[in-house]
Amino acid sequence: MERTLGIGLLVLGAGAAIALAAPSLVLIGLFLGIVPGLVLGAMPTLFLWFATFTALWWLWRSAIAPWPAALAAALSTAALLFTVSAISARLSDVAMRQALGGQADIAPPQPIRIAGDVLITVPRLDVMPHAGPKPLSREAQRARPWVCDALCAALLATPGVTSVTVDAHGDADQPGAPSPRARTLRLVPKRDCGGETIRPLNPASLDIDRPRDAAALDHRLREAEWDLRLSAESCIVAEPARPEHALRIAILAYVMDRGERVRHPGGNRWSPLPLPVSVDRLEIRDRDGTVLLSQTLAKTQALSVPLHIVPDGGLDNFRFRWSRSPLSNAARYAQWRPAALIARHTTLDTGGDRAALTEAIRRRLGELLDDPAIPASDPGFRLIGAWLARFSPAVPPSDADQAFIRRLIGEPRLTDYGQLGTALRALGLGSLAFRDAIGRRLAATDPPARWMRFLAQQYEPMPAGAFVQTTADEDAILADPARRLHAAGLIVRLADKGEAAVPLLVEILRVHAQRLGAPRRGADASEEMPPIDAVRRALCLLGPAAAQALPEIEDMRRSGLLRANLVERREWSFLLARLGKPVEDIPKPANLSGTADQFHARLRERLERFEPRRSCGAGW
Repeated sequence: MERTLGIGLLVLGAGAAIALAAPSLVLIGLFLGIVPGLVLGAMPTLFLWFATFTALWWLWRSAIAPWPAALAAALSTAALLFTVSAISARLSDVAMRQALGGQADIAPPQPIRIAGDVLITVPRLDVMPHAGPKPLSREAQRARPWVCDALCAALLATPGVTSVTVDAHGDADQPGAPSPRARTLRLVPKRDCGGETIRPLNPASLDIDRPRDAAALDHRLREAEWDLRLSAESCIVAEPARPEHALRIAILAYVMDRGERVRHPGGNRWSPLPLPVSVDRLEIRDRDGTVLLSQTLAKTQALSVPLHIVPDGGLDNFRFRWSRSPLSNAARYAQWRPAALIARHTTLDTGGDRAALTEAIRRRLGELLDDPAIPASDPGFRLIGAWLARFSPAVPPSDADQAFIRRLIGEPRLTDYGQLGTALRALGLGSLAFRDAIGRRLAATDPPARWMRFLAQQYEPMPAGAFVQTTADEDAILADPARRLHAAGLIVRLADKGEAAVPLLVEILRVHAQRLGAPRRGADASEEMPPIDAVRRALCLLGPAAAQALPEIEDMRRSGLLRANLVERREWSFLLARLGKPVEDIPKPANLSGTADQFHARLRERLERFEPRRSCGAGW
């Protein structure tokens, strides 16, 4: 039996050494075949168990016969592996109880009314961005105030709240004196606003349990609610941090190790000792310090029973460690969501009614359009996206809505049309109702203005054949190289004209290819690429009807006007094939894998299965 044990130790020891020294081999084994990877990954555990068994067998062998010793060693090994894990798990449970400090959760019998001056302290907060022309000194960097985040914004919007003081306390187990960056924020009427208002940072990111009914505000409308409030009703002003508060909300996060709080918890993955315990706690106290709400989530990991070794990490840090199981004072997979707890147990404002807000947004947008004295920086101009997003094929814009959208498109102070495509898709064939308004706005705006590119994209989904005749505004856009930089959608729609559009498309291609290769100062040559690619797409859609463009393109390619790194792409190869160039005469792009015959076979297949929108896109 000694020989068998020796061979087993040698084989399993070699396998464990290979797995631990080069854990990437386990991944390779899993990719090549699941079984080799699983066998190699099990080697460290098998060697641990077998080595323990062998050592105990030698001890028992000195007292009893070999085979009874083997049975005793097997039982002793199992007992030892289970006992070590159980003791460590028990110590982890003790460490968790120490981290909790004997504090029981407290839930109020009824929602806590949030009112008066409120203090909110959290472990981390972003600082106000610096928009000045010069970089700040180190001292100035440290003095920048904290932002008002989503929870701060919700507190400010809660009826009865007079001020909100925000502060960040790091990983302290209890907030101390206010930090230099703390400040008190108040929501005041518009008439009392002295200067530029403070805007909450991403007020739509409040992590709460929202109702599923259609009337509830989604994240986008929650942000629009603040834009509406800051545009029409109020502003946020900042003051030095107040010393006293009617309500104090503390969100705590720290790590306990052996009964002490640690800043940077370490941990040896091969140590059987308990790991540090991470603690998240929410406390709400009144002016006198009485705890009104206390909720704690503590988490750690305890050794699994029996003791064994498992792989850990991803492709870049794959390794082995002791197997551990999650240990927590809450249910399995519990998540720490302090904002949701506050919303559940208090009167925190979480948003109003969707229909009422949508109507208020429509009314405020009308006020902005009617008053040319309101600057473009007014938060109300951000509301257009939230209002346009309400439309869908089931709820298309009415005639009055369409007229209002045309006014919005023509408003020179508006430069964000992020949801305009939603309204156009909802109208289907009726999207042509916006064509003239888009053309007038693009023709009247002095380029460059990058938002023009998105507005011009709205031409593409309009009904087929609609651009056989172009308007005077559209002709003016197409005649201006500067405006064409942001009018790719209109250039593509020249394909509606058929063969008659080819001379203009070739001219646009030639002009912007020249501009692409011309030396320039203070400008980005890549701006010329959208109109160039738009010409390619238009010619691709025309196909054989644009055959007269093929000699022109070949001439520009041979002369170097069309750069090799541009035309030696598969989308340009497909264009040449669509225009009539024999497939076998089209060279395979060097950046594509496979042989020339394989490339030509794919090209022919693509020609046979031509789909306008898909085949003429950016790649295939």
